[in-house]
Amino acid sequence: MCKLWDERENLHHRKESHFYSMSVVKNECAMVASPSETSTGGKRKREGKLRSKVWEHFTKHENKPECVCNHCERVFSCKTNAGTTPLQRHIFWGRCAVYNKENKGKVETLPKNTKRSLGQDRNFVPRNFDEECSLRDLTELIINWELPFNFVEDPSFQKYIRGIYPTYKFPSWITMRSDCMKRYEVEKNILKDILEHSKPRVCLTFDTWTSSKDLPYMAIRVHFIDKGWKLHKRIINFVLVPVKESGENLADVIIRCLLEWNIKKICTITLDNCTTNDVLARTLSEHYSSRSSLLLQGCAVQVRCWGRILNLIVQEGLDEIKDSIRRIRNAVKYVKMTPGKEFEFLQFADQEGIPRGKMLALDNYTQWNSTYKMLGSVLPYRWAYDRMRSCDRHFKDPPTPEDWEKAKIVRHFLETFFSVINTICGTTKCCTANVFFNEVYRILMFLRDTATDLGSLRGRMALNMLEKFEKYWMEKEPNILLSVAVVLDPRCKLKYLRFCYNKIYDSSLVGDLMDRVEGELRKLFDEYMAEYAASCCVEATSNKSSDEGTPSVISTSVFQLKMNSIEDFFKFSEEEDVFQSKTELDVFLEEKLYRSQTPSDDEDFDILHWWKANSSKFRVLSRMARDVLAIPVSSFASECAFSTHGGVLSEFHSSLLPSTVEALVCSQDWIRGEPVQTDFEEEMDKAFADNWS
Repeated sequence: MCKLWDERENLHHRKESHFYSMSVVKNECAMVASPSETSTGGKRKREGKLRSKVWEHFTKHENKPECVCNHCERVFSCKTNAGTTPLQRHIFWGRCAVYNKENKGKVETLPKNTKRSLGQDRNFVPRNFDEECSLRDLTELIINWELPFNFVEDPSFQKYIRGIYPTYKFPSWITMRSDCMKRYEVEKNILKDILEHSKPRVCLTFDTWTSSKDLPYMAIRVHFIDKGWKLHKRIINFVLVPVKESGENLADVIIRCLLEWNIKKICTITLDNCTTNDVLARTLSEHYSSRSSLLLQGCAVQVRCWGRILNLIVQEGLDEIKDSIRRIRNAVKYVKMTPGKEFEFLQFADQEGIPRGKMLALDNYTQWNSTYKMLGSVLPYRWAYDRMRSCDRHFKDPPTPEDWEKAKIVRHFLETFFSVINTICGTTKCCTANVFFNEVYRILMFLRDTATDLGSLRGRMALNMLEKFEKYWMEKEPNILLSVAVVLDPRCKLKYLRFCYNKIYDSSLVGDLMDRVEGELRKLFDEYMAEYAASCCVEATSNKSSDEGTPSVISTSVFQLKMNSIEDFFKFSEEEDVFQSKTELDVFLEEKLYRSQTPSDDEDFDILHWWKANSSKFRVLSRMARDVLAIPVSSFASECAFSTHGGVLSEFHSSLLPSTVEALVCSQDWIRGEPVQTDFEEEMDKAFADNWS
């Protein structure tokens, strides 16, 4: 026991001696501390060269914690705990006007030790800010998204831009309006140059619309194919219609518009079926026929809008189930009435195991294609509606099981028409006039085959639609130039037209119809042949006048006279051979039909590319193809000027002067290049679905 106590005492004395020796060592170290450490063991502040790149632009004051910019002589605080962030912002963020002026066009690299609080990556190299380019982009944004001019003065927008570029100078709304008008003039001159270079025979479409203040406007669009074989669809005027909207007044508006654009040649005008448009077409035909500006003496100037005709035909069929569609439409309205009803409906869908996809879409009863899309969006939710009918006592007059079955049949029945309308209206691809005949022939055969089953809903709908279709086809026969467009398709020519006529008409009428088409085709080719010869004479005259300006040596030797005589003989012989040879039209019609290697290639066949490759072979016929293939069979393209407002101008546009409205609408069409199509279907709000799931 005593031995154990002695060992503990020895251990205690060893610890005390150890602590004493450590304190002595610390005191000694403090007395002989290194220059980089303080007496308490902390690090001593380093004194030496300033390493930050920003000090190349600043000079420190010797006695005060201040520094001066070497360029603008502005004084900054540079206390030891302040850092260099304000100095870096002054130089590298473009706040020093003198430095920016001295180094215009140069790129300054931020130092590698720049802190991320500056909003920059360490290896970021800023480009030189281009104020003109930025203003041009802002103008394009205003035009494309139909924003008001004072959008640039919105505090939220300015806050966002200052976070990106703090010294940005915001233009006023007056400046934005001026820049938009300037952009309109620039784009207008570009389009004028294209028309002047190509000298096409344009096709016209137009339609009238209203503003929110009930002022009628008219959008005039030209369709043409340029020398590079690219199809253009451009709005050239968007004008306020005269108070008395008659055919003569509308024709006067169009004539003044074409004079402004220096357009002298017209191919066709695509119009709706109404008396006013018939008067309009007749007035334009009388005006331009005397100037030899129309084809076939103006007898084929008017093309009826088959987009509208198909709309009327389908509406005739939908009348068969109008009560069922009304109940389904009211059911969609009921769900979309409030967010609470929509949430409740989604719960019913979850209970029925229906996957959440696209939300319900409400239709416009005047447009059958929107009804088609509404049926497609609501059919997957049929069982959710059945549960809502049993649980919600406020849900009145719900769709019956019979309504759902009819909707399913009708939706499938309308698929063919939806495909055709997308094709002929050019919403899915670049549509040329040659595709019209095949699509309309497909609808006619579909209706005739379906109408044989009168005991079914499809058969009754098809019969009603067929009567309406044949009324427009037989009584108001399609424009003869649309048949010519089929012949100009190297895959079809006259053989395909004869094949379709044998299916559509009685066999006794086919011969007369084919003779009429071929006769008008040759008349049309003769007109282009005469126009081509006249243009060649003009070119030859201009070349001759230029040659006369240069001196030449004339030999009157006997040998030279003999050679001239032989050349005249050969020239006469060549002209006689050309006169007796076949025309380009004969050569084209007698060639074998063009066939693609695979069916997929035939489906993606580009007729403009084919004519571009063969334009040197068919010099006259290719000119005719350029004009005829540009004919639009629907005036729906003019509605694209109102793609975001459904045919009614926005409140902002309606408050502007007509000249300003025209500049904005036309500029938007020219900048975008092609009409922007809006999807009627509404995507489900994912955030809404996630929050309530």
